[in-house]
Amino acid sequence: MIKCPKCGYENKDDALYCGMCYEPFRKKAEPPEFPEPEEEKGPSLQKDVCTNHPDRPAQGFCAVCQRDFCFDCLQEKDGQLVCNQCSTGVVPKRTKYGQGIAREQYGIFTPEKGFFRKCWELIVYPKKFFEELPQEGGFGAPIKFYMVTLGLLLAAICIPTLIFSLAKPIGSPVALIGVAFLFFIFSLVGLLGILGLFINAGVYHFFVKLFGGKRDYEQTFRVVTYIGVAVSVWTIGLYLLLLIFIGGDILSAFLAAGATKSPEVILYFAEQFKSTFLFWTIIYSLFWLYVTFVVQVEGFRKFQILTTPKAIGVVICPVIIWTLFSLLIPKREKVLYRKKYEIKQIHYHIEGYDVLPGISTKI
Repeated sequence: MIKCPKCGYENKDDALYCGMCYEPFRKKAEPPEFPEPEEEKGPSLQKDVCTNHPDRPAQGFCAVCQRDFCFDCLQEKDGQLVCNQCSTGVVPKRTKYGQGIAREQYGIFTPEKGFFRKCWELIVYPKKFFEELPQEGGFGAPIKFYMVTLGLLLAAICIPTLIFSLAKPIGSPVALIGVAFLFFIFSLVGLLGILGLFINAGVYHFFVKLFGGKRDYEQTFRVVTYIGVAVSVWTIGLYLLLLIFIGGDILSAFLAAGATKSPEVILYFAEQFKSTFLFWTIIYSLFWLYVTFVVQVEGFRKFQILTTPKAIGVVICPVIIWTLFSLLIPKREKVLYRKKYEIKQIHYHIEGYDVLPGISTKI
């Protein structure tokens, strides 16, 4: 029990204020000293004063906005002291301003938490990133984050292709048309990828609820989208770093193929790059494992209030589903191809040809 120091009334241990005289139990600093009216007629600038009446001392604080008020500005609601603004559902301007600041800190073009800074902190400091990332705010910010990445991805793919297409002797108007077509296809796929973001987040959210997640779909969408976008940016960086090492050799292979009009030259260079590609494949595989079992697990732990084993289960289950799905589709195509080949064999036998027409002779 908590005994009120003012009236002596005994209250519950978790009480925030006295049930008899409404004296708040919050430990505050020493009460401010207010000057006499004749010494200073202006409002007091002390810290613990009423927000609405600067000339009055603060006698309590609002349980919603945590601001200090006098008793004339407070009222009891659901067993708590709240200010008149919060009791009517009106959010104070200062609170709205604070929420705006939190959103602006994670804007795309802001210097505090700009685009590349977020991608860096998400992978290098995932715990700090998810502690500071707002858990609410709608779907607009993650989608904008994705659109910026889409532009970078198009630039990373189309610009080197355009340079190779303009190189003599393989440069031609047909190659420029091919680059334009490539840009159009990737743009269309990227825009359709917005729908894929919602579908992918829906799959993860199904397993979040299956493992006992506490939050809504929006929190799952933010975790999945921010991680996916950051991984794409790092993939682009690894791709550009790979071009730094072997980009000149690839350009030489294209030039040699154009000069000799022999595609086998490219195959020869590909054999020389096999070890380099294997090295970068190992690096990217380790990076993917780190993102899957460290970054994603941390995000679901923070945003869905899950334990580490449950968060690992949420991350692994979709990976297993996508892997099985990718393995079943080629198997189905192989079966269809085999049936089509058998039908073609029967047709050739009926026509009086062997199994391999064009090579075998007529029966």
